[in-house]
Amino acid sequence: MSRPALLELIVRGDFEQTRQVLPAEPKIDRATATAVGRLRREMASAPAGESSAYWEGELSEGHWDAVTVAHLASLPASEAAGVSSVSRRAASTLPEIFQGELASIVEGWASLYQRNPRNWDRNGHYPVMFEWVGRGLIPAPVHDGAVNLWLEFATRIVHPLSPPEAGEPQDWTVPTPQSCPALYVVTLPLLFQAAVKPGLGAAALDHQSGGQVQDLVCHLVESGVWDHTETVSRLETARLLPDRANAFQQRWLKQLEQRLAALA
Repeated sequence: MSRPALLELIVRGDFEQTRQVLPAEPKIDRATATAVGRLRREMASAPAGESSAYWEGELSEGHWDAVTVAHLASLPASEAAGVSSVSRRAASTLPEIFQGELASIVEGWASLYQRNPRNWDRNGHYPVMFEWVGRGLIPAPVHDGAVNLWLEFATRIVHPLSPPEAGEPQDWTVPTPQSCPALYVVTLPLLFQAAVKPGLGAAALDHQSGGQVQDLVCHLVESGVWDHTETVSRLETARLLPDRANAFQQRWLKQLEQRLAALA
């Protein structure tokens, strides 16, 4: 497919066709990459439903996702990881575009999340990495940022979100210990050693959620996914870490210790 034809797909807002042609295309040349970047900036500055000489019809999710996947494909994996305002649908194309390079993208996402966990415009699509684990595309992540991000979702197996209202999109189905064991036996146990800071980590999440992480830990121990003795040992090791030395962190660890003692 010629480069102008690729741009035509974007201009029409044809996300599915754009998605299909990109993996088969050679690396996008500089001129096309520049044109895609310019078109994405124009779309980013316009409200949904806007008409423009730059695209056909009213600006839609199809236009935005098409230009975004083309933009991602024009970049090295390490730079693609830093692109913001990426929908879950657009992010789902990355295994097709960056075959063999997903580890670099996941590492970039984890670092960015660890640095600024509340920048949801940038990191709202990062949880797709956990779907990749379930599909066997990447190993369970162990980076601090990935561990802290997974905490935000793993608690849903004991505290499910309310069902969406009629007409609202269905939320992502969180993998369970049965459907994706690696996320619970490789990634999640690292919650006791992943770097924490104000607003980030198990204790901070429990402060906001009313103890959902502790509920999750106890559930995993009670259900046999985690060994009780090993979990207590991880907790004791966490007590000695410099970023757990403050009263807030120590209080959380003590509360969890008491709950685990009741399960012995």
